[in-house]
Amino acid sequence: MEKFTKLTGVAAPMPIVNVDTDMIIPKDYLKTIK
Repeated sequence: MEKFTKLTGVAAPMPIVNVDTDMIIPKDYLKTIK
């Protein structure tokens, strides 16, 4: 894996208090590494 140096993108504000992270990335798409 190559070294991560820079990320370029657009920030998207979410005008919601207490954002549920499953709204952004559902748990079905997450993986764990053991």
